[in-house]
Amino acid sequence: MIAAVFLPGDLTGQSYVELKEAMEQTTVNENVGGEIPLKSRFMALDGNWYNLGEFFFEDRPVFLSLNYADCPQLCKNQLKTLAERFTEAKLVPGTDFEFISISLDPKEAHKRTREAKANFCRLLGIPTDDQGVHFLVGRKSEIDAVANSIGFVYSYVPAARHYSHAPLCVALSPNGKISRYIHGLAFTAENLEESTLIAADEKVADESIASFVYRCLLFGVNPGQYTKDLLGLMKVAGAATVIIVGACVIPFWFRPTPRTTSNVTAPSQYSPADTPSADQNLEDESQHERSDHLDRPVS
Repeated sequence: MIAAVFLPGDLTGQSYVELKEAMEQTTVNENVGGEIPLKSRFMALDGNWYNLGEFFFEDRPVFLSLNYADCPQLCKNQLKTLAERFTEAKLVPGTDFEFISISLDPKEAHKRTREAKANFCRLLGIPTDDQGVHFLVGRKSEIDAVANSIGFVYSYVPAARHYSHAPLCVALSPNGKISRYIHGLAFTAENLEESTLIAADEKVADESIASFVYRCLLFGVNPGQYTKDLLGLMKVAGAATVIIVGACVIPFWFRPTPRTTSNVTAPSQYSPADTPSADQNLEDESQHERSDHLDRPVS
């Protein structure tokens, strides 16, 4: 299952153990076909409290995500990806679907919630007061009721002052039935478009949209700081890289150097012994001169 923990890189001892335990407990137990508590009450940005069911309409489905404004990176990346994919699919909030983000932090400041919604609407290219996007805060008991209904297991980690949670978006039918789970950050515009159609028809998807495991994404809240787990992972990856590169390069080091062929004209078919030397040529000429002298008539 997909999980992620964001934590300071300088934690040691008991704090580190606490964070490791939180990561191991973070998961999602899917409850496809189940229903969320529509009577749970949350406060909207107008300062009023509403039943969750008041954000549901008969003619369109709802996409629900549990985030919080002070999340170091994961929530921002998830909301950014959702906005980009909704835009690519040409799905319009308030017309094709409703979007609800419930904060995991019951103490979240109203200003931070407003900023989170404004940023999400900006990415969608819609006004910040759009009525199809709802960022809600509530009491812990109400947050837990919704989280439990979708099998969303999370926890607050005092040592890091952040929440251990999974990146998850759930497609809900107009009546609040869980239609499909969309895990991680690697989903496509087609996934959202298909999920919209399935949920709008009060149907349940045959399968969830899964992504790669996020449990290895352990990095510090402070820039440049990493946890021991990530450093260990980087060392393993570095060693593997060295081994692979070495396996490719070493054979070239020990390969014999081929002998260079010189551009020399091939020797003739006869041997050097067949070629007359200079001394032999002189001797032949001397004998020829003596022969001419003897044959010449005497005057």
